Amino acid sequence: MRGANWPITGLMMTAALVLGCSDDKGSEVGESAETGEEQGETSGETGAWEFDDIIGIINADDDDESGKRDWNKTPYEDDDDLVMWTMPTEVFTNFAEGDTVELSLIGDDLERIRMWHGMSSTIALGHDVSEVHETYNFEPSGETETFYVEFDDYKRSYTIAVSHLDADGAVVDSVEISAMSAPLLLNHHLQPAEHVWAVVVGSNPDFIASYYQNLGDRFTGVAGDSVGSDVWIQDEIEFATATAPGDYRTDIIIDSIRDRGLDNFPDQIVEPGRFKQTWGVEGTETTYDSFGNLEATPPITVDGVEYPFGRIYYGKTEFEGLNDVLAQFLGQMSVQAPVELDTTWLCVGHVDEFSSFVPDPSSAKGFKALLADVDSAWDLLESMDPSTSLPRYASGHGYATVGDIVNDQELRALNQEIMNDEMDPIIAQFKTEFGLSEDDIIRIPTLFEEVNGCGGRVVALMPGMVNLIVANFEGETSKLFIPDPFLRTDDGDQASDPLLNAFAELMPEGNESIFVDNWQTYHLALGEVHCGTNVTRTPIANWWEVAAHLL
Repeated sequence: MRGANWPITGLMMTAALVLGCSDDKGSEVGESAETGEEQGETSGETGAWEFDDIIGIINADDDDESGKRDWNKTPYEDDDDLVMWTMPTEVFTNFAEGDTVELSLIGDDLERIRMWHGMSSTIALGHDVSEVHETYNFEPSGETETFYVEFDDYKRSYTIAVSHLDADGAVVDSVEISAMSAPLLLNHHLQPAEHVWAVVVGSNPDFIASYYQNLGDRFTGVAGDSVGSDVWIQDEIEFATATAPGDYRTDIIIDSIRDRGLDNFPDQIVEPGRFKQTWGVEGTETTYDSFGNLEATPPITVDGVEYPFGRIYYGKTEFEGLNDVLAQFLGQMSVQAPVELDTTWLCVGHVDEFSSFVPDPSSAKGFKALLADVDSAWDLLESMDPSTSLPRYASGHGYATVGDIVNDQELRALNQEIMNDEMDPIIAQFKTEFGLSEDDIIRIPTLFEEVNGCGGRVVALMPGMVNLIVANFEGETSKLFIPDPFLRTDDGDQASDPLLNAFAELMPEGNESIFVDNWQTYHLALGEVHCGTNVTRTPIANWWEVAAHLL
């Protein structure tokens, strides 16, 4: 939580004394990373000229809710994204009269960092309104000197040279420290859920009721008339975080360039500690810029390389994909090393149409990958009484009975082609790129069909059950919200649905399967549960400790 004090252990520790890192601007940090000594005690000779590295987060939110980004303001007490860095009295013990301190900033894009001397409006280093300050000199007051450091971008690295100069300007002692801002990290399904959102419209009351019934006030139904009845809340935004030692955290709403009804929704949930940001230009979007097409795996190890925050993956075609601005930015973050998948064969083209991940506490990896599988769908359908009537499929897809589906040879040939030419290569790519074995995969019965206006590309015939939401609140059984397949005669009798039962039995222990009616509003509009829901999550692990090898 915010407000805690923490001793920073940097990526490239230079030593033993005193970096202060706190959300409380008036307090100082107690322990040296290497010696464990209290702040204010020297290590070795009096006046040891050694300091820890600086790690911080982007300061782009609006903590005082003034309508301006905090980066565009001078320091103030309520800004909890400034990293405090101190030079205690003890380091000046051997200073003679006229001795000074010089700070020098080294690196590229120096306009993306600032160092303030105390809470004044004086910028010591970095970007001012009119210029970039690369050096700063001051004469110590005899008291602890306090600085605040802030960043205006992700994953920026700088060097700060800290020099003790005598009265003639000669260097008595000097040391270099590192200053680095956190990378942006996309959330994945093993991170604990914090809150869930979906859009309320006239046609989805049962869908919304399922969330309220199971999540209570941890779910918010967004008024449809406030967002132009645009229900595709997963496509509009992607949640990400940036963190630093000392419980520094900011949440980023990645706002898609899709310019539809939900375009104003991020403004409804912006708050101190959470801001929105867009990569790319509105008006240039394709379907691949919607964020059902932007996912991250749980933590994985691939060919001996650990990815403690998983890997990003998204779909593309030969000519279209995630816009270059966002794709390049995500690649530059490096910690989640993105993977591209060919989704040319899908009408909508999103990776959530054939894949997801669910927690599995009994697995060594902690998860199972859910991947669409045609063969198991045919096996299940062929085990059913062919005369079973399917009212939902009769009106929505033109199949009145199970036998009508099973006996459609054109449909069978289409799905076999999809499995052989599309899904099998994707499953192989999942194994290679994400370090998975067959034991890590649960194959979910799925059939696809062609629809008008998609040029032979396909969508889910049976509601795509991999297209789900994981609501895994801390200390509770994980709740999986899954599209109800309605592969039965009686809509109200879920117990009679063999596909629903088969899916629930396939799920690892520790997960509760909740099947929701997304048929009318989502499925028939070429989407499912995941497309119409979004979740904020708690960041886990410390990137500066566990992901340094990826930076």
